[in-house]
Amino acid sequence: MEMSSVMSSIRENQVELMEEVKSLRKENQQLQQIALRRLSVTCLFPTLLLLSGCLFTYKFANMAYFIGL
Repeated sequence: MEMSSVMSSIRENQVELMEEVKSLRKENQQLQQIALRRLSVTCLFPTLLLLSGCLFTYKFANMAYFIGL
């Protein structure tokens, strides 16, 4: 009977640990998504601004050329 209670306790602890691992994995995934969003905002946004500025300059230069400025 004692061995049975020990095995039962081990199973309960195993289930608790598996639930904790599952919770930690979910939290880790959420943190990775947050970090990725922050990275894309901090790195991608300035790049888009730079590219849009270059595109505007290119269009303006073409327009000025055709107008004769």
